[in-house]
Amino acid sequence: MVVPLVIGVVITCAAITGKATIRAMERYAKLTPIDIARLNNIKLVFDDPKKQKNSFADRSDMFKDVKIDLDLLKRFKNPPYSGGFDSRMTENEALLILDISRSEILSLDKNMLKAKHRKCIIKNHPDRGGSPYLATKINQAKDLLEKSYFMNK
Repeated sequence: MVVPLVIGVVITCAAITGKATIRAMERYAKLTPIDIARLNNIKLVFDDPKKQKNSFADRSDMFKDVKIDLDLLKRFKNPPYSGGFDSRMTENEALLILDISRSEILSLDKNMLKAKHRKCIIKNHPDRGGSPYLATKINQAKDLLEKSYFMNK
């Protein structure tokens, strides 16, 4: 008699939690790097102290001369790959594993591929505490790209 009531309460709690999570994710997706810096108490440095205004009416002008750490900005423009591995490796996944950006694809040659592979394998080699699984994936990515269209242009 009490079991249906408990099940109903659990389902309701799960639904409310899911709804709140979705709302939070939507709000997070709309944040700009400047908003994230403000939320994380990262101090923004202005070129001209007069530009540092407190009124919300001048907010568009306020951030014209802001200096932000370039590495921080790069992370927001190209967020890290946030997923696992596919069952079968694709060229896109191989490019992500070897950290080959969109702008580098057109100039990709054997020397660049070798350098990117070397850099990745040095960071993740099993003899230096890296994962054997990751080393295998890095080698698979290199082998796949060597046989791909990108190398046989």
